[in-house]
Amino acid sequence: MTAPLRLLSALIISLVANFSFAHPFKVETQLSHQKIRSDVKGSAFVKVALTGLELSGDRPPLNLSLVIDRSGSMRGARIKQAQQAAKLAISMLKPDDIISIIAYDTEAELLLPATKVGNGKLAKKQISRLKANGSTALFAGTQMGGEEVVKFLSRERVNRVVLLSDGIANVGPSSTEELAQLGLKLAGRGIAVSTIGLGLGYNEDLMARLADSSDGNHSFVERADQLAGIMSLELNDALAVVAQDVELKLTFPKGVRPVRALGREAKFNGQVVSSTIKQLITGTERYVLIEVEVNPGLVQEELELAKVAIRYRDRDGELTEASDRVLARPASSQSEMKKSAVASVMESVVELVAREQQELAIKLKDEGKEAQAARVMDNNNAYLRSNAIEFESAKLHSMEEKAKVDTAIIKKRGKGRDWSRTRKKMRKQAYGSKAQMAF
Repeated sequence: MTAPLRLLSALIISLVANFSFAHPFKVETQLSHQKIRSDVKGSAFVKVALTGLELSGDRPPLNLSLVIDRSGSMRGARIKQAQQAAKLAISMLKPDDIISIIAYDTEAELLLPATKVGNGKLAKKQISRLKANGSTALFAGTQMGGEEVVKFLSRERVNRVVLLSDGIANVGPSSTEELAQLGLKLAGRGIAVSTIGLGLGYNEDLMARLADSSDGNHSFVERADQLAGIMSLELNDALAVVAQDVELKLTFPKGVRPVRALGREAKFNGQVVSSTIKQLITGTERYVLIEVEVNPGLVQEELELAKVAIRYRDRDGELTEASDRVLARPASSQSEMKKSAVASVMESVVELVAREQQELAIKLKDEGKEAQAARVMDNNNAYLRSNAIEFESAKLHSMEEKAKVDTAIIKKRGKGRDWSRTRKKMRKQAYGSKAQMAF
């Protein structure tokens, strides 16, 4: 290595070290292939990953609204387990955190207006009042939860609605698009909506879309006795936020064309691609993955393939900026480029492509096209298997093993309980990969 290159390498290492020290997350900007062919048009994936760090000091205060389904289908063990899970959530809060509680059946009822948790006794008392009856005004419940969070809305707080439902919205606005618009509206105020679907009777498409539109979590809980565990994971997620309202902007030079985003949605404006991450969690990687086409002859020597600008709000609510860049080097042949593949990036690419194919299989199964759905799954399983071997990925191998079980259910005629369970599980897995959920 020449003296100038050694100096450049040392400078890059220094910048990365300083970045990690100065900000509440570690950043990694990588190409799926460290070397790009210079003789022909090539394609690669740019991954910008942010991982929340363990921070000292107090966590940010939480502004939480629990929105609980108490419709008739929640009678018995379900309502009791929901009460226990909600009380567990309250026990995890600090006295100065904000809590509100909404219950909904045929209409939404405000059981506890947004207030400081204190010792938690009042909140737990109100939860004990829950009794199951009536229909499912899911939209009204979610909307009221958002209104309560708005009362104490602050950039210094983690603002979140947690919605529990075991049924299908059948009172008031009930379409997936209407709930997604509500989620977008709340997200615009800085509020994430996490959804927990209980049992086999809820609408997983609606619940996943509501969470997706606000960058919240989505969980599938088949049995009521699993609710407490999921609620604990949800609260741990909210309590581990280290940065919020993260905006990433990637600027590509002339000759590099951004093609598409995998997983997390992004906006394309010429050579600039932007995306947002609502919250960063300690120990959890969240990322943006962009496919690019590179014109022949562009990578003749080390090239700055993208400039990365990052803006976010820290735990004090202060707006902070950071930057990084993505570098590429030339490959003289396809085999050289292939050898330069970065396994961790390709694992993310394969995971998201495979999830897209699994969602296609769901759509085909829904349409009664079992044979086509089965072919999609078989081809996708082979895709997972070959890449698991090539990149020595335990994660991709595990995905393939689980997908084999799902494929067997898809190949069965009809849409009974086994398909309902499998469909919900597959939708949750697809959403978890897209949103890079911590659990």
